[in-house]
Amino acid sequence: MNKRNMRLSFLFTFFMCITSAVQSQNTVPMFRGNQQLTGVSSETIPDELNFLWRFKTADAIKASPVIQDETIYIGSYDQNMTAISTRTHRIRWQFKAAGAIEATALILGNHLFFGADSGHFYAISKKTGTVKWVFESEDRILGAANWAVHPTTKETLVLFGSYDAFLYCLKASDGSLVWKYESDSYLNGTPLIDNGKVMMGGCDGLFHIIALGSGKEKKKIEVGNYIPVSAGFSENTAYFGHVGKKVVAMDIEKGQQKWSFTSETDAFFSSPAIGKDKIYIGGRDKTMVALDKQTGSLQWKFKAKGEIDSSPVLAGDKLIFGSDDGRLYILNHSKGNLLWSYDIGDTISGSVGIYNQQIFVGCEDGYLYVFGKK
Repeated sequence: MNKRNMRLSFLFTFFMCITSAVQSQNTVPMFRGNQQLTGVSSETIPDELNFLWRFKTADAIKASPVIQDETIYIGSYDQNMTAISTRTHRIRWQFKAAGAIEATALILGNHLFFGADSGHFYAISKKTGTVKWVFESEDRILGAANWAVHPTTKETLVLFGSYDAFLYCLKASDGSLVWKYESDSYLNGTPLIDNGKVMMGGCDGLFHIIALGSGKEKKKIEVGNYIPVSAGFSENTAYFGHVGKKVVAMDIEKGQQKWSFTSETDAFFSSPAIGKDKIYIGGRDKTMVALDKQTGSLQWKFKAKGEIDSSPVLAGDKLIFGSDDGRLYILNHSKGNLLWSYDIGDTISGSVGIYNQQIFVGCEDGYLYVFGKK
């Protein structure tokens, strides 16, 4: 790399880091909110909520909204990434991808990063929707991207998994490949990043721990069942559910299971929200459960009317999630009692975004719904 390119790369990374550091708490920059995918919002939710407005796309929405600077960004099966004003509720711009967009976008600096089921991964301007660069994988990209700073070069990186079984690490500045890591099957979730490590479960039944700088395998932990979801991370422990009807807490340094919780009837396709002393996760047995963070013991469970693939978001004392029964639910996080629900009428599989004390959620009826205090 010549001196000019090194200088440009450094300035790009410096700008990304400063932008991330100064983001106000009123932002939803990525799936699950942060690099550790904890699913915790710093926002608060009013006790009284009303339906405020909705925005129609041309097909189902499974992605979660990301929100910044009074703009919502949401992907749809209509192949569009759409930017919508939170004030006027009108389209700022639309970008047409080569395939349906199930992956939640990542806001980083002045750009959005996201994949499509065509296998294309895009970097586009968050202001105008114009393309900065495109990278092509060999199969569908359904999980959201994460980001990191390279420990040696200090370049900003974006990372994502694909159904071609590879975890990709690209330079955010130009989309060039830094490294790729091969698993044994589909990678459906979002990689989590902490302390120089990239961690991700796969449909190969393994939990992969990879060195951020080199892309080399550090550990590969046998789980024994497909892991179709994103893990969350806290205090050296990865928490995730899998199709074997279990939620697992994995000690990353020891490379072994700390505890597991077993569902009575069905698999987990929801990612956990990680609180101070509990984790919260939904199951296809129609229950949302709260588990003790240290022991995995059941603290409470709430029965919905349908399967819960929607990953819950913890905001203050409230837990917010959707279900395929068509309802949006809010529970008290400590006791699990129902505080509020709204019957949208069609499957909600994505997570909510919380911005300026309002709740934003996509639905498979093709609408983005917004709730708040009138």
